[in-house]
Amino acid sequence: MLTSLFSWLVLWVVNAAAVFVSGRLIRGIEVEKFTSALAAAAVISLSGFLLGPLLRLFLGPLNWLPFIPFLLGALFFWLASLFVPGFKVRGPVAALLGSLLLGFLNGAAHWFFHI
Repeated sequence: MLTSLFSWLVLWVVNAAAVFVSGRLIRGIEVEKFTSALAAAAVISLSGFLLGPLLRLFLGPLNWLPFIPFLLGALFFWLASLFVPGFKVRGPVAALLGSLLLGFLNGAAHWFFHI
């Protein structure tokens, strides 16, 4: 139990750091402070957890296309900007780039921490 809670907390902080870094590196993404990044990471994760399976079911035959997961990630990234004060995503390209950076750092955390 403690290990899974620790893993979840580590991934949340890594995702928040990725959101924060994306605000510094990608034009069109604004993150005011780290607490906004923490909230955005939580909303992105929850929307992926809750809406992801529904959207994959709805998209059905299109799921085999390799870019669909990236588009869904960009959608969740953009959705977070609607609900989190201090986190803004301006445009689909910024959302896609932020989602790619988030996915890359999340994968690196999984590999590094063996989660």
